[in-house]
Amino acid sequence: MTTVSVDCPREEVPDLVRRAFERTDSIRLYYVSADRAVGKTGVRRFNWGERVVVEFATNERGGTDLSVRVEPEVKSGFGWSATPLEPEVLGQLTAVADSTGTGRPERPATDGEVERVTSLPSGTVTASIFLAVVLLYVLASNALTGFEVLDLLDGPFSYGLLALWYGLVCAVALLAALLYEGTLRQRLPA
Repeated sequence: MTTVSVDCPREEVPDLVRRAFERTDSIRLYYVSADRAVGKTGVRRFNWGERVVVEFATNERGGTDLSVRVEPEVKSGFGWSATPLEPEVLGQLTAVADSTGTGRPERPATDGEVERVTSLPSGTVTASIFLAVVLLYVLASNALTGFEVLDLLDGPFSYGLLALWYGLVCAVALLAALLYEGTLRQRLPA
């Protein structure tokens, strides 16, 4: 957890955090309350998403301390590092607080804001949906062919066709997971 102090009254901090989350490309959905904010990255290349928690408290100088913590949605033991996301969020928080900004345009207000923290999708459920769809397709295809997929595909392209089929299955599963997550529309080009 990293803490940064900003010269901003506590009442203005929720709006400051909203603007910072809107400017952070990695954060897809977020929730802001009076004393904390939670941002979600969604599925990324090597993990099932990260949760960014920003807690705010008034300090003795009249400003506000912002504590930023990044947690993986699914603790898998490989491929996850909080290093790249935490400095990005801290940089946006201080840039918005200093009103200097980075010159990057903000997304439309409330583009990714949800009304309740429980409305943020769970990375565990997203991973479960992905794995369930893959398992369903793989088992269904094996059951339909009598568990003799490679015997049916006898020829030089058999392994290529099988790899293509499993790639298609994984793509469909990923689309289903992103659809559940609610970030599919944000990921598509405008």
